Amino acid sequence: HGNWFWDYYNQDMGARLGYESQAQPFKRNRTGGGVGGPFVKDKLFGYAQWERHYQTEESINRAPLFPQLNVAQAFPIGIRYTSGRLDWNVSSAFRLFYRFNHDWNLSTGGSAVSPFQNIDWTNTHTIGVNINQAGSTHAYRFGYVNFNNNIASQELNYKFLRAPNGIPYYL
Repeated sequence: HGNWFWDYYNQDMGARLGYESQAQPFKRNRTGGGVGGPFVKDKLFGYAQWERHYQTEESINRAPLFPQLNVAQAFPIGIRYTSGRLDWNVSSAFRLFYRFNHDWNLSTGGSAVSPFQNIDWTNTHTIGVNINQAGSTHAYRFGYVNFNNNIASQELNYKFLRAPNGIPYYL
């Protein structure tokens, strides 16, 4: 069995706040799907899914004391998510499962006003054991999470804004 989805949303599809004369440019796409089913009838089952989310949003910065910061700033966001699970019914009293998740996301930055990008990825592994006996149930879970955070400077692509004497300033 399986499924697939896709949706799209932009600034023209949402309400504007009372003080906005026009909506700021905005675009969001999401797509993904999943598939699952038995490998061995009543014994071994599997499921996997994948999702992708991308978004661009335009923000207008107004800084009266720093006119060089009065710019339109794009904020890109990209998210990828993968998940999988395998279940094994060893016997009617003993069951095992393994689950894996991978999350990768990129957010903000990448321009002269916000020259840093936040890039995160996380891997999660979980093993579960269920033991059913007459009158009692025991459930054991073992997990491992690996979170990675990378804050990347984009100054090679976008030079930091500089004061009149040439020194870059960071806000």
